[in-house]
Parts: sequence; C-alpha cells; structure tokens
Amino acid sequence: MANPEDAQLNDRRRDDATLECNAFRALLLGVCQNLQSILTKVDSYEELLLDEMESRGCDTTYLLQEQNELRGMARLTNNVLENIPAGGGPRVNLATLLTGVIDRFRKALPPEQRVLENLTPELYVRCDTFELQETLLDMLERFSDLSGLRSKNWQVILQQVKLNRNEMGILQYSGGLNSVSAPKDSESEFCVISILPEGVAIPELRKLHPFRELLADASAGSLPMLVCAKWLGAILNNGARLYYDNKWPNQSAVIYFPLATEHTTEDEELANYSVADEPEPKTILLVDDEDMIWDVISDMLQQLGYRIILAGDGKEAVQIYGSNPGMIDLVILDMLMPNMGGRETFFILKELDPQVKVLASSGYVSQEEIQDVMDAGAAGFLRKPYRLADLARKIHEILATKA
Repeated sequence: MANPEDAQLNDRRRDDATLECNAFRALLLGVCQNLQSILTKVDSYEELLLDEMESRGCDTTYLLQEQNELRGMARLTNNVLENIPAGGGPRVNLATLLTGVIDRFRKALPPEQRVLENLTPELYVRCDTFELQETLLDMLERFSDLSGLRSKNWQVILQQVKLNRNEMGILQYSGGLNSVSAPKDSESEFCVISILPEGVAIPELRKLHPFRELLADASAGSLPMLVCAKWLGAILNNGARLYYDNKWPNQSAVIYFPLATEHTTEDEELANYSVADEPEPKTILLVDDEDMIWDVISDMLQQLGYRIILAGDGKEAVQIYGSNPGMIDLVILDMLMPNMGGRETFFILKELDPQVKVLASSGYVSQEEIQDVMDAGAAGFLRKPYRLADLARKIHEILATKA
C-alpha cells in the first residue's frame, strides 16, 4: 500500500516542477518571439546587400551561406512558438480578474497615489488565471516604480472592440502560438486591456508598438530585459498580444485578447462539477488575504452553484465560522496569511467544530506544515497555482464525503 506521505511529497515535487516549467516557458516564448523578429529584419537587410553585391559582380558565397544559417535559426524559433503547448484555461471574466489585481495593487500604493478603473463587465477570455493575474500585477508595480514620481496616478481600462483584417494586420495579429484562439473571420471581437498613466488617451492602433521592441532598449530607467521577455511570453501563452504606447514606452501596456465565445474542454470539465440544480446550495467559507484570489475563485464557485462567504484572514474566518454554527459546509483555507496563519486558524476551527471540513491551500508552505494539518484531519490540500477545474473537482469530492 502506498505511503500517503510519499504521495504528498511526490505531488509537491510535481507542483513545484510545474511552476518552474511555466516560468521557463513564458521566458522562452518571449525570447523566441523577439529573436524571430530580429532574424526577419536581418534577413531583409541581407537580401538588399545580396542584390547590391550581385549587381556589382561580387562573390556572394559567404553571404548566401550566412543567410541559410539565419533562415534555419528563424525556422527553429518559429517551430518553438508554434509547438510549445499553450497554457489555455477556462473562460474567465476579465473585469472580475482585473478588479482583484487592481485591489491588490492599491494596497501597496502611498496615500497620495491612486489607480482609476474603467472596466466593461462580462467580457470573457480563455487564460491561465494565476499567470495572467501575476503578470498584470507585476506590470502595474514596475510601471509605478519606473515613473520617477511616486505621486503618479494610473488607469486601467477594459473595453471590447471589433477589428477588421486591415486593423489586425496593423497589430500583426495572426496565426502562430495558440492558433486556435487566433481570429479567422474578416472581423473579430477583442477584449483590450490598457494600462496607462492617468490622463493619457488610449493610443490609436498605428501608435502601438510590439512590446518585444523594449527587449532591445538598454537605456537608463528602462524595464529589465528578462522582465520584458517574461511578460511577453506570459501574454503569448494566453493567446493574447502585447503592445505599448510609443509615447510611454516603459509605463504602458495594451493587451489584445480574442473574445472567448466557444467553450473549451476545461469549461466542460468545470460544468461537470456544477451543483446549481441542487435544491439547497452548499456554503463555502473562502479564507484568503489576496483579493485576486477572492474575485476569480468566488465568481467561479458561485457560477457552479455554491454560496460563498469571504474572510480576509484567520481571525475573521474564526469569527464568521463561530457565528454561523452548522451553516458552513467547507472552509477553503490559505495557509499563509497575516494576523493569524492558516495552521493556527485550522486548529481553532477544529476546536469550534471537530467535524469541520477544511481544504488547505498555499503556494509556499513547508511539507511539515502541510502534513501537520493533514494528520489533524484536513480534508485535502491544493498547491497554488491550481487549475480551477482541479479546485472544483476537489470541492466536489470533499462535500460528497460524509464527515
């Protein structure tokens, strides 16, 4: 019989490897897209040089050999972009996701600084939720640090636009990575996220530059090269394209997502765990200090038919649970929180109700701490970041088990 401790250790190693793989994939995609762009430009310059040398009767053997090598490298980078598995994910409401990111960003702002939002509701895209959240938050934080003025204010705008083939051509939006998500019709609907300094108008299409150009910008005060590459790759990995306003090269980002209309296999998998038709909805207490976690996960769980109560830390969770005896069917508990950590919260909840069902979750917690709460009766553990379908499946399994 398999040792539960060995199984959990293997799960942790697998999850850690997945995190590292996702980070490396994003970086590789960003570097390859930039390299592909550079190789294309060099090839064009060599074509001009080759024509000039041939017209003068010069020996072009060496140049032809070099051009073949460059084109071989271009084919290699193109194969990488086309064949790396895309992150994908379920349909996610971008307005909900952005609300969590903005709320998290606001917490780190000084009192004199603000971020404004103008978010069109009910715009859905397919994405790796956690990867996109962390990327957008990192953009806001780094733009703010590079502004030079700590009082700089920001705006985040989400809108829906329709582009024709010519406009998509301006954006160089076609084929390649995540070709399933790429638009194929003469006109296509897009969700557009614009992160800009306050007062800056949303740039016209022709004033947008591909974000990969910033990889070559080594000027003082510019974004680090690896940061640009990681952002670029993360956005590519989610079937979107990343640009910047040429007037604000290190303080702006404009992201074009194809509007998600068709359902994916992960959407169908999520739907398998729906309890919306049950006469009495189950109540879940979601305990997490991250607003980004609250918004997307609570939205998804409510769509599946659960009633959600939110708690921002362990003390609030204990108060809510104690004030609602017999009313909460499951507690989803983050292990790392301020004021009162997940482990302490768990044991207080067990004192209040020995039959409490707790699904522990965290991205950074020791195996010993996980094992401690599991041995004490936690119903399960999920390491962040997890797929929403995995969370829905785990909840379904726990609630189907009698205490």
